[in-house]
Order: sequence, then structure tokens, then C-alpha cells
Amino acid sequence: MILSLYWSKMTARGSLVAMIVGFLCVPLFKFGAPELAVVGDFFGQLGELPPAFLLSGLAGVATSLMDRKGGERVLGAASDIDHAAG
Repeated sequence: MILSLYWSKMTARGSLVAMIVGFLCVPLFKFGAPELAVVGDFFGQLGELPPAFLLSGLAGVATSLMDRKGGERVLGAASDIDHAAG
């Protein structure tokens, strides 16, 4: 949702997927990643929020780029706003 403030191509479906991925990644990086042999200490010290935030943003961008109908709605709304303002 933060990304939608800075990126005009963010769609509703992309926001929804980003929220779901972020929600699922927090327990994964909190409880699962610190148990990994090679990178467990790194994730234990890093915390769960930075990697969850990163994966959430990537999922939102990828979904928004693949969502053609949502992208058309976003562009249509943007042109309506431009037309009303101008």
C-alpha cells in the first residue's frame, strides 16, 4: 500500500497480493529462517520485517505488471483525474 503512493501503476490486485505475501512472510522469517543452517544467524539478527517488506513489494510490483485489466483501470482513472484538473 505504501508503494501505491509512489508508483502510479500499482493495482488493487497487486496491493492485495503484497499484503498477503507480507502477512505470510512475517512468521516465515520469524520462526523458519533462523532455523536454517547457513543463513539462520543472519536472519535471526536481521529480524523479520525487512525481508517480508522486500518480498511483499516485489510481489506487488510483479502482480501489478501482470494485471492488464487493473492497469487499464489505473490508467483510465489517472486520465480522468488529469482531465478534471485541467
